[in-house]
Formats: sequence, structure tokens, C-alpha cells
Amino acid sequence: MSRRTPKPEALSVWQLFCSVKLTLFLLFLIAAGSVAGTLIQQNLPKEDYFRVWEPGTANFFLRSGLTDVYHSWWFLGLMGLLAFNLIACSVDRFPAILAAYRGQPNPASEILKAQAFHRSFVLPGTLVEARELARKALGHGAVDGKLLYLSRGAYARWGVFVVHSSLLVIFLGVMIGSLWGFKGFINIVEGTSTREVVLRGGADDEHEHRKAIPFELHVDSFKVSRYETGQPSDFVSHVRVLENGQTVKEKDLRVNDPLSYRGLTFYQSSYGPAPEATFLLQNAKTGALIQVPMALNEVRMLEGGIALAFDAFAEDHNRMGPAFQLRMQVPGQEAQELMLFQRLPDYDRQRGDVWTLKVGDLRLKQYTGLQVAKDPGVPWVWAGCALMILGMMGAFFCSHRQIWIRLEERKDGVAWTVAGATSRNRLAFEKEFQVLLERIGAPEASKSKEGKA
Repeated sequence: MSRRTPKPEALSVWQLFCSVKLTLFLLFLIAAGSVAGTLIQQNLPKEDYFRVWEPGTANFFLRSGLTDVYHSWWFLGLMGLLAFNLIACSVDRFPAILAAYRGQPNPASEILKAQAFHRSFVLPGTLVEARELARKALGHGAVDGKLLYLSRGAYARWGVFVVHSSLLVIFLGVMIGSLWGFKGFINIVEGTSTREVVLRGGADDEHEHRKAIPFELHVDSFKVSRYETGQPSDFVSHVRVLENGQTVKEKDLRVNDPLSYRGLTFYQSSYGPAPEATFLLQNAKTGALIQVPMALNEVRMLEGGIALAFDAFAEDHNRMGPAFQLRMQVPGQEAQELMLFQRLPDYDRQRGDVWTLKVGDLRLKQYTGLQVAKDPGVPWVWAGCALMILGMMGAFFCSHRQIWIRLEERKDGVAWTVAGATSRNRLAFEKEFQVLLERIGAPEASKSKEGKA
């Protein structure tokens, strides 16, 4: 059966993916994407990008994936192309590397003379004596009749493949993290627990999604330390991980000191007030009084179809003390936004409405804001980094060294041909080669060396 010749188009495509120029181009694009991911803050709420950038620019960042570069389709696509490029380069160069690894145990005389390191000379004695002398000088090595061959550090030939493999393992880790990992946040009021994480939607999704976690996270307390100027110097959340109602892990959570458990990592990122207040709703005509306990961001439906929402809170608004922003919807009327002050109980009466509000009790707590990340690809990335270090040590700090000694019996003694080759670090190999010649007792007068060391 005749072997088909590959079509020129297929050869050109294969040669393209085997090209080092393509590797450099892809690395440049990945580096540019990484720089963009460094300059543009990642994974912020959408409103933060519109607050900092013009609407057109913010929309471009969101839709192009520049707000989450390392999980964007184009960044993963570039890494996929680079992975295929590395595989193609490795496959293309494998036969030559394999041949170099196996060495040339019995090369022709012309090949020995073409080596960068070689010496030819004649020493008195018999062939048996010369072979024994050569064996002692080499220390060990293969003997094939009149040829002695020594190969050391052949594994260094595979260093480049180990580096390529390490990059593929790292890319695999990034892919795994992108497909099965997530980033989110939770706000937990001190003294409460949660079993879910909030995930922000994509560029075309304005909603927030909730994801259950396989354990309960409880915040016992939250403390803020401040400088003399009043600026916060440190904030600490004491958290506990609960499973089946039992504490399995606890930690003081600080900035840059996260908690990790069952593949999830919790980072201290923010904090804020979490007030719980009792509002007094009174009817000016009948004198009816309704007590409404509410937490921040809570909406309550009251008797008579009245809806009340607690939207915002400030501990000290314009030096007027605690301030509360509410929305009230009375049947038959438009919704009204109200501002209440605890120090001014009659502030709302100036609206002249039948229903008026004032603040009763205030229970001020703090909430802690935690960023949550799950990245199952991290172990693969670390394994790839360790593999890369081993590969680079083999590729850059080790060398494949080969030495040949060919003996030919003559009337006046034995003709020696000593040759050597190294994959790198020729200066060190030159010294090793010279020591070998001294052990053999090569005559200094016949010293000759072709090629440059």
C-alpha cells in the first residue's frame, strides 16, 4: 500500500502551528490581556464600572470580558491555541530529540573528527592494555570491540518537553478553574449565619444569583480598630465553620489572611452598619399606632395594604445623628421616599400626611463583607509550576555529554581517537575533556582540536 503524500495546504497549517513565531505572538497577546487585567479592576459590581468610566467604555469592558479577563472566552481561547502550538512543536521535534537522547554509540570516523572536541595520537602498548587504560580513564561506559562510549546527562534532552508539559498542566488548571470555579460575595451580620454565596451576573445579566455552599458560615463578632484620625487600621471577623451544628473550624478573618475550607476561600473585603430599628407608624386622624421592627433592606406589608421598605442608613448624617431612608406606599397614593432622624422624632410631620413615621428603638450591628472564591484548578497550577522548575533545571543547568574513544592497533603502538560533544556549557566540558586526556597520558605535542570549544 503506497503512502499518501500530505497535501501542501495541510503541511502549511501544520508548519504554522509548529512555528516559534506563532508561540511568541500568542505569548504577546496573552501578556497584553494580562496587563489589561491588571490595569482594569476585576470582578467589581457593574455599577462601579459605570461610576468610574463613561457608559460606552464601561459597556465595552463588560461585554468584551475585560472585567474578568482570566475567565473570558478570548483569553481561554488564546491559551488553548498556545497549548496546541506547544503540542505541535513537541511532536515535530520529538524524533530529533529522541535520536540525540539515544546518542551515537558507534559513529563513523568522519563523525568523530567533526566533533568540536577531538584528539588523535599514538601511544605505545597493546590493544588490550589500551582498552584497560581507556576504561579506567572513563570510569565506566559501554565497550564495543575497539570503541568505548560514555554518555552522561542524557535526561537533559527532555527538559524542553518537561517545560512544555508543565505549561499544558498550568493551562489545564486554568481551564478547570474557569469551568468549575466561581467568585462571589456574602454580607453577614454579626451573630448570624449563611449557607449561600451571591454570584454577580454577566454583562447581559443584571441579576444576582445565589449558590448554596456545603456548610454553614457563622460570624460571632466583628471589630474595627482605628487610627487617631478615625480612619480604620484593621477590621477582624471571628468566623466559625459549622457542619451538622458542630464547629469544625474557626478563625479571625483579616485582610490578606483568608479562611479556606473544602475548596472555598473567604477573604475579608468590606464592612458596614447593619441596623435593626423599630419604626412607629401613626394615623393622625384616629391615633392608631403600629410598631414596625425592620432590618436594613427589608420590605414589610402592613395592615390596610401599606408597604414599607427600609432602604438606607447613615450613622451620622450632616451631624444630625442616625438617619434612615424609607419608602412608604399607601393605597391610593404614589410611593413616597422618607428621611427620618432618631434625634428629631417629629421630623416627618412636616409632610402633613395622615400617616407619619418616627424612629423608636435602634439596635446597631455591623455586617462583614466577604469575597468568596472557589478554584479547583489551583492544585493543577501548583503542580505545573513544580514541573516547570524541574524542566528548566534540566534544560538550562544540565547537559548531555558524550565521549568516544576509538582504538586501532598499529605496528608502533595503538592509535587513539578521542572525541566529545555536549549539548551546552562547553567551557566546563572542555575542562572535563582535558582531564580525560591527562588521565590517558595523551602526548602534549600532538594536541590538536578541530572546531571551537
